[in-house]
Amino acid sequence: MKNIWFLFCVMSFMGASLFAQQTKSLDNAILEAGQNIETALPQGSKAAVLNFTSSSDRFSHYVVEELMNYLTNRRKLDVVDRQRLDLIFNEQKFQTSGYVSDESMQSIGNMLGAQFIVTGGLEEIGTAYRFRVYAMNVEKAVREVSYAVDLSDSEAKIASLLGKKSVSAQPSDALNIGDIGPGGGLVFYKSGRSYMEVRRVPGSYNWKNAQEVAERSSGGYSNWYLPSKDELNLIYQSGVIRDSSNYWSSTPSGLLNAWDQRFNNGRQGSKGDKKTERSVLAIRSFNK
Repeated sequence: MKNIWFLFCVMSFMGASLFAQQTKSLDNAILEAGQNIETALPQGSKAAVLNFTSSSDRFSHYVVEELMNYLTNRRKLDVVDRQRLDLIFNEQKFQTSGYVSDESMQSIGNMLGAQFIVTGGLEEIGTAYRFRVYAMNVEKAVREVSYAVDLSDSEAKIASLLGKKSVSAQPSDALNIGDIGPGGGLVFYKSGRSYMEVRRVPGSYNWKNAQEVAERSSGGYSNWYLPSKDELNLIYQSGVIRDSSNYWSSTPSGLLNAWDQRFNNGRQGSKGDKKTERSVLAIRSFNK
């Protein structure tokens, strides 16, 4: 009898451990969902990241934007532009966080000329979260690829995006690395009450244009700028941006070149031709 009870305890512990190991952070879940989609869909296909159903507009918007940025920067799929999607959504009176039927997705896909629609949702089960993303074939109305995982219920970013109190004890107005900043970016640096946040800029630009687009107002703030090579490395070290893009820094290297950094391995280089198009991050500092 004791042996049976011991075996039951061991199996229960192993099951709980396995469940804990299977949970993902939100950014890792988005990254893996994007990888599954780009692997499963034919290269060069036109895809639209349509919506993500959740209880929070901020959470849904974050997932849609991050998925769109990942797939756009990978360049394996032709991703429908955000402005085009917003136009269709306004015409059809849909919301990014609202439910959209398969029939409506087919209709929107045809309007956009997209072959695949990417959508998903977050199901809250007590304090646990089930994250699902799938891609639907517009013509056949069938799911081509599906991804699902449990998210960590203790992640501060999830709590922030859902408008809930973080599990960790901290001052009510304090932010942690990875939290959403007041400008809508991700906090990648904090020192006391001083912070810095970063946001991705969709598309690719040469070095001159990269500085211009980085400085455009966003989230109600006009103090965004292109990070220096040291600030760019600080973003990489923080882990809040995880992709394989090559990003411009604002640090020049002679008349014709500038420093850049690859985020798949963290390698910085000073030989970036300023005329070459690269991905762009914009940063700003703030105090709380």
